[in-house]
Amino acid sequence: MGDAGAGMRGEFKVACFLTLTFRFTTSQALDKEIPMAAPLKGRKVVFLATDGVEQVELTAPWNALKQAGADVTLLSDKAGEIQAVNHDEKGERFPVDGLVSGASARDFDALVLPGGVANPDKLRTNPDAVKF
Repeated sequence: MGDAGAGMRGEFKVACFLTLTFRFTTSQALDKEIPMAAPLKGRKVVFLATDGVEQVELTAPWNALKQAGADVTLLSDKAGEIQAVNHDEKGERFPVDGLVSGASARDFDALVLPGGVANPDKLRTNPDAVKF
């Protein structure tokens, strides 16, 4: 993939009808504002993540959904901040908006479970995350 500042391109599908294309670098943080149309304006999307989430798997869809106008929220099984990783090295820390134990799926239009190995593996053993 080259050096850390090298850009990567990717895309993912939202609700099976909208394809968002985004450009990011491996050091891109959450909330980077890039102007574009807002086809998801008014939609609430929740990210469910915990320590060990792969940073790019959190930040890339987060930024693309924000760019599309979605309201995004980060829930976790722990309060405060979560520690992301870049492969096997520590990445950035991200502030958590709320606990999954106190949230209702009915309050959101979509759920994103960012990848990496640790995030889904830890969350599948958490009863509150599974219930959500």
